[in-house]
Amino acid sequence: MSVQSVSISKDDSVNSYILSNSEGSLSVHISQYGARVTHVFVQDRSGKLVDVAMGFDTHDQLLESISEIDDPYIGAIVGRVAGSIFPCDSVKLNGLEYSLNSNKANGASHHGGLVGFDKRIWNAKIINQNPPTVEFSYLSKHGEEGYPGNLLVSVIYSVSNNNEINIKYEAHLVQDGEHDVDETIMNITNHTYFNLSGFKETTIRDHFLKIYSEKYLGVSQNLVHNGTLLHVNDSPLDFTVARKIGERIDEFDKSSLRGYDHVYVIQPTKNNNLDSEYPIKKAAKVWCESTGICLEILSDEPGLVLYTGNWISPKLEGKGTKYQNYCAFALESQRFNNSINIPEWKEQVLLKKDQKYSQNTTFRFSLV
Repeated sequence: MSVQSVSISKDDSVNSYILSNSEGSLSVHISQYGARVTHVFVQDRSGKLVDVAMGFDTHDQLLESISEIDDPYIGAIVGRVAGSIFPCDSVKLNGLEYSLNSNKANGASHHGGLVGFDKRIWNAKIINQNPPTVEFSYLSKHGEEGYPGNLLVSVIYSVSNNNEINIKYEAHLVQDGEHDVDETIMNITNHTYFNLSGFKETTIRDHFLKIYSEKYLGVSQNLVHNGTLLHVNDSPLDFTVARKIGERIDEFDKSSLRGYDHVYVIQPTKNNNLDSEYPIKKAAKVWCESTGICLEILSDEPGLVLYTGNWISPKLEGKGTKYQNYCAFALESQRFNNSINIPEWKEQVLLKKDQKYSQNTTFRFSLV
């Protein structure tokens, strides 16, 4: 087992950390830029290492993509709040109203705003060589993207000989005497896109998927989560029995959704109280028959977003692959979307000065 650090930017300001298990069956590359997963090499059924993560050959290509082509948050940690907040111009906290930066056409604040956690350079520290473990930390200052309070965030990645990527998230408010607040909001996730064929198959339509959930979050006409919970019965959202992702994907409206971009209910709720404990549950299982690579997601988070890359620009290209709609999927463990605007869900994202945000998520690879 080992951790290696290599510079990936021209000015040496950004390093990539390579975490490899001793079996040689799993190697993960993580960049300081957005604490971002850039490569995931895992063995297929022939024993060949296959990179199953969407991404780019170089850091410069990533930056060029973000600034000039498209930014689907590939591999990044997104926050302070993942998903969309709408309305975002009158968020009530600390007895005040805060206006968050909007970055969506409908006026919502999406994935943390204009410059979220995904575009910040995180501090990195090697914690252990066995198992390979690296901690990424970032201090989000009071007022950043409109959010109140100084927030210290830690994301710890480790890999195991059981072919697991374990991600432990923690965060708490930091009082500095100048910008002290009683509360803020917090909801982060990892936005890695996977194609378990190693992108030999140009889409993930033929991947099989099972989701351990019978309910998902409802949305209003403008696709804003409205506090309703809907049953998956007799709908394209039903993955309680494993089936191909592409089996019913074309039933979605092409002008709005184009595919899956839904939040499934894995646990009833969650809060940030210090004495609260939540079990780690199986959330989803995906596999590719051509390579035999299988991915399971386990988490203590209440929500799981299934996103099938419905709006990927055909101009995006990386690792010798021309990307397109449905070229990869993301399964994102997080709190329910738009919770700050829904009284019944507000405690999921509310982080008070005497509380600690915590999340544990595992990506477990195997063969079928």
